[in-house]
Amino acid sequence: LLNRSLNLLKKNCESTIPMDSMDAASADHPVRVLIKEKVDAARRAYNARDFPEACNSMISIAHEANTLAEREAPWTEFKSGDREKAAQTCVILLEATRIIATGLSPVVPNLARSVYLSLGYTEEIADNLKWEYTEWGMINKGMTFPQPKPLFQKLESPEEKAAAAAVAATAGKAAGAQQPKKEKKEKAAAQ
Repeated sequence: LLNRSLNLLKKNCESTIPMDSMDAASADHPVRVLIKEKVDAARRAYNARDFPEACNSMISIAHEANTLAEREAPWTEFKSGDREKAAQTCVILLEATRIIATGLSPVVPNLARSVYLSLGYTEEIADNLKWEYTEWGMINKGMTFPQPKPLFQKLESPEEKAAAAAVAATAGKAAGAQQPKKEKKEKAAAQ
């Protein structure tokens, strides 16, 4: 969610948040309603020292946000010209991601910190997250963010890496075989 949304806003909004999250989703928006419910459930679970339940509550927000992303398809909206709707969806996704990170910060503080830094918050804020940050409304119009980068490295098994290398090698050979004869002769002469 984070990387996809930031990359869309980088490409289409010059790495600047185009609207306040308070304007992007009304208080009765399904994602905001779910966030309030799940943040309250996570708070109760943390207080009861039920960390798995707290994490499950926060992760359920991510599932709903992913559903929203697939349903609204902001990448398609940007291409079709509905820039405001696309930007609105991206802001909702970023706010949800920020809240998820805050809610998971007792368990994965470095990940939460990375999310906040990716959103352009200062190190001071990223290093001192407070539960009150689970409230909707901290993504503001005009915020800028650094070059988006994935928070997690892609994990591939040795078999997947070997298969990817084989595909790349085959593609390289096929590209060489499709060169016009003149280019092949010039390439051979240069060697």
